Amino acid sequence: MIETLSTNAAKTKFGEVLLKAKRAPVQNNRHGKPVAGMISAEDYEVIKDLKLQALKMRSVRARDAITSGKTEDGEQFFAELQNHHYD
Repeated sequence: MIETLSTNAAKTKFGEVLLKAKRAPVQNNRHGKPVAGMISAEDYEVIKDLKLQALKMRSVRARDAITSGKTEDGEQFFAELQNHHYD
């Protein structure tokens, strides 16, 4: 289970929150709504690597699609990209 703290509690207990985040994710809420999360450096590196792998796979699929003549409307693609459709 993810521990949840208010942003004020996270600020006043920052050192403690850092130690907790090394073991498990910590969610920060402001006015009862999630605004941020803290994770260990190791988890962050794993997420970065996974995102890079996903981007590489997408670029390979795009290259293969272009090679086979399957293309998409560029304006639609960039609109979806700006709306975080591919995140």
